[in-house]
Amino acid sequence: MKTVLGVTHLANMVGVGMATFGGAPSGTGAGGVVNQNLSQVGNCILLLVMLATCWWMWPTYRRTSSVPRHPNHPAARFLLCAAAATMPFQLVRLACNTAYAFTHEPSLDPITGSFATRLGSLFFMQLGVSLAALAGGWFSRGIVPRSRLSGDDLVLKPRGSSTSRATGEENDGVIGS
Repeated sequence: MKTVLGVTHLANMVGVGMATFGGAPSGTGAGGVVNQNLSQVGNCILLLVMLATCWWMWPTYRRTSSVPRHPNHPAARFLLCAAAATMPFQLVRLACNTAYAFTHEPSLDPITGSFATRLGSLFFMQLGVSLAALAGGWFSRGIVPRSRLSGDDLVLKPRGSSTSRATGEENDGVIGS
């Protein structure tokens, strides 16, 4: 799972870099930007990464559902629900940016476009993402640190305990010892 996370982060960074550099205003470039093709490819990469993240939620949901007694199950569910709630807002914003990268419709311009476009596709979409992420973080604040989980990952160790409930053996407080 860490590999998937790393690949999505890398692809997202590449997409942001390409869209930002390629879409920078330029008086001499085609479409009024430094490199129109770079901007289009970058925006498409960002959209594809977001769609891949939407797909990735299903295996994550199945994995969290497989351990309902785990102490971090409720927190994981809140985080997953928050991520799912942010997707429509983020997808609308990315779709507007991608449409602008291909059409250069003046009303879709995120900087100089119509007030309704800026309010709807920028402000409200970012507000929705921010509020959903804030709610997910707030409701998942009870995450149990790995150091407080016992060997079977289903039972909490009491604070200050150095005995594993799974094996009954003393340990030095190091995970896996």
